[in-house]
Amino acid sequence: MAEQIYVLDTNVLIYDPQSIFSFRNQTVGIPITVLEELDQFKAERSERGNNSREVIRYLDSLRDRGSFHEGIQLDDGTTLRILFTPEKFVAHAPLKADIADNVILLTALHLKQGGKSVTFVSKDINARVKADVIGLNAVDYLKEHVDEKHFYKGWISLDIPAVQLKRDYPQELKQLAEEETLYPNQFVWLHSQNNPFNFRLFRYLGGKQFKAVEKPHFEWELEPRNAQQLMALDLLLDPTVQMVSLVGPAGTGKTFLTLLAGLHQVLEAKRYDKMLISRPVIPLGPDIGYLPGDIQEKLFSWMQPVYDNMELILHSASTRRHIEALRKEGEHD
Repeated sequence: MAEQIYVLDTNVLIYDPQSIFSFRNQTVGIPITVLEELDQFKAERSERGNNSREVIRYLDSLRDRGSFHEGIQLDDGTTLRILFTPEKFVAHAPLKADIADNVILLTALHLKQGGKSVTFVSKDINARVKADVIGLNAVDYLKEHVDEKHFYKGWISLDIPAVQLKRDYPQELKQLAEEETLYPNQFVWLHSQNNPFNFRLFRYLGGKQFKAVEKPHFEWELEPRNAQQLMALDLLLDPTVQMVSLVGPAGTGKTFLTLLAGLHQVLEAKRYDKMLISRPVIPLGPDIGYLPGDIQEKLFSWMQPVYDNMELILHSASTRRHIEALRKEGEHD
């Protein structure tokens, strides 16, 4: 049976510096080209630079255990090797050798043609496609992957008779507290068996205590559009909840709701003197350096989603003031 070896792409080590320890009892190969790329990134003051330095430190700490060329045995049974590719093989290979990503792929291909069972591991979709083209088995690197079905949503839902929704404290809440494992600040979404739009929300406070969740009152013509947004606002407006984590695709109101709650507590409730807004410096797409203009113009584009939501809230506030002024004028007339 052919020896199994996992060849790691540069982006895997940058994504998770400890990825070399994630293949228990297997052989892990790191092409020498990957080390050269890490050497280029290590001076950066970014997450990529920090992770590159971390990987290099890991490797340096392992040198006294043996030879990377022959393979170093790790505590979990993993064998770690640094891989080289003969120049003659690269010169007659099916990919251009002047691209680092291609050389990494050719290193894996050379192992396969030498009789190894090779799996190329990369976070780069295009690299995985090219690996498939030249006959390599390629997979994504998923560290501690959790299926969406197992995410903690922060709420549970329950169909109950409509008559129960009219009670101050539906009896189903007591049953849930006794029979289910509920977490503090978890919501219970009770809705009618025959009408999903007829619902009530309760927030679990511990023990057998629940708080009925009502729509917040703002000085602006704004309100939550669905039950999930109401849950988020209930937490965001509660000073006893020191951190709220909102997860969802673009357009679900995460930025809007946090800004709305923050402005309300600063300008209306006078609970705080100021609000601090920050965005992560690690981009999901092109880095800020790719954006046009000087540093101020770049930051404007970087913060555009915040500006857009602020403009919507302020527009709503001015619209309400205008309507109230017209109403007062009508009463005087």
